[in-house]
Amino acid sequence: MLVNINIVIIITAAILAIGAVYLLYAIIMFQGGKKDAELQLTTKNVLEQVKILFDKQEYALVELLASKYLERVPSHIEVRRYLAKAYFKSKKLNNTIKQCLVILKKDPNDIDTKKLLGDCYASKQLPNKAIKEYEEIFDRKSNDKEVLRKLAELYREVEQTYSSIEVYNILADLLTDNSEKADVQMILADLNEEVHDYPAAFEAYKTRLEIYPTDVITNQRLAQLYIKINNTSKAIETLLYMLSFVNEPKALLWTYEQLIELYVETEE
Repeated sequence: MLVNINIVIIITAAILAIGAVYLLYAIIMFQGGKKDAELQLTTKNVLEQVKILFDKQEYALVELLASKYLERVPSHIEVRRYLAKAYFKSKKLNNTIKQCLVILKKDPNDIDTKKLLGDCYASKQLPNKAIKEYEEIFDRKSNDKEVLRKLAELYREVEQTYSSIEVYNILADLLTDNSEKADVQMILADLNEEVHDYPAAFEAYKTRLEIYPTDVITNQRLAQLYIKINNTSKAIETLLYMLSFVNEPKALLWTYEQLIELYVETEE
């Protein structure tokens, strides 16, 4: 019985919300022929209603109200911004892109819309177009961590490894959360190994180990890198250090196997 009452309440609320939108739209249509002062008042009401609906995550209603209003007042940027964001939330990427391009034609310096456009291109697997948008944001606002992260990831995706390293280094200097800093250092270690910049890779591993000194995977990879460049003594030192905290059987077996191989090679 209680479930049925809740369903009725939900349906009633939805009907009222839709009714309110259509009522407001009817007012807009009715007042469309009046003087500018009245139209400005209507514009304010529409913007407030669109914002309320968006905050309530009523994206379909935002799309309905905003698109109908923009048919009469296409120059209203704020309403169009909410329409673009609502389309994006509804995963209507082509519609979002269309609205973003209209906004940016009128306001090329709108960073939030540029970011939204870049997100659309990234979601549509168009990395080069996304990179172009994020690069323009970076040129104007180089401390936007979200944009830096996305830009670095996209550079890596299109195999612009050196550019990815450069951006990740900038991002690393801006991060304050230890977990995020450690994650970025692991990525930097990967990328620097790819381009054979081993000193930079060592630096990344050591920076990560300052945060998580007993992280098994990081110590394993550090040891492997020492082995790769034939620095046997440092590899053995790292592996012996691992014996002081590794207790998981598979990781412990790996550590002993590496030590045995190195001792055989060095005839110790």
